[in-house]
Amino acid sequence: MFVAYRQGVFKFLAVLFVLAMLGGGVGLVLKGKGAISAFGDQLTNPQDPEDTTSKPLPKRKVCASLGAAKRRALVGVATPVKVTEIEGTLSPYTCRWTSRDFSATTTFVDIAAVPADTWAVEASKRLLQDSIGAERASQLMAMLDKDVTPEEGCRFAQAYFAAKGSPTSAVRMVARTTSFGSIPAMKAESCVDGRYYSVVASARKLRLGGGLDVRVANALRTVETKLG
Repeated sequence: MFVAYRQGVFKFLAVLFVLAMLGGGVGLVLKGKGAISAFGDQLTNPQDPEDTTSKPLPKRKVCASLGAAKRRALVGVATPVKVTEIEGTLSPYTCRWTSRDFSATTTFVDIAAVPADTWAVEASKRLLQDSIGAERASQLMAMLDKDVTPEEGCRFAQAYFAAKGSPTSAVRMVARTTSFGSIPAMKAESCVDGRYYSVVASARKLRLGGGLDVRVANALRTVETKLG
C-alpha cells in the first residue's frame, strides 16, 4: 500500500513538473487569442488588442455610410456622383457626393472618418485661421505632444469644440460654415472612440434654417453608427 502511495505521489509530481516546463507554472497561461488555462477556464489575451482607430477606413465604407435619400434631405437635390479624390490633406479619409461633375458644381455632401490623432495634428495647423483667438489657439496647440494617440486627439477635439462655442466636454458640434470661401454650408463634427467624423452639406442656394442643423446632426449620427 505504501509503495502504491509513493508511486501516486511521484506521478502527481511528474505532472506538475511537465506543466511547469510548458507554461512557467501550474497556471499555464498560453499567450494568444482564446488562450485556455490548465484548469480549463478561458483567459483574456494578455497582449493589448490591436488599435484599429489609427488606420483609415476603406473609402467605399465611408462613401456608403450615408444613403442617397439622406443626402438629398440635406442639400435638396440628388447627389449621385461620387468623388474620392478631393482637395486637402484629409482626402484619404473623405468621400464627396455631388450633384454632377464636381468641377462644375458647389452642391455636395462630404463625409469624413479620420483617426482622431491624424485629424488633431492637421486641425492644429489651421488654428490661427479660426475665429477663436490667438490665446485659445496657443492653449489648444499645447495639448498635442509629438506622438498623439487617438484618445488625445478626441480630447483635443472636445477642447476645440468648446473654443468654438459648444458646451464643455461636448463630443459633437454643428455649425454654419462656408465652402469655397462664400458658398453656404452646414457642418456637423464629432469625435467618438478615437475617430473624428464630419458631415458637410453645401449648396449655393442652401437654406441654413428650417431644421437643417438637426438633419445634418442626424446624418452624422448615422455615419458614426455605420462606421464605428
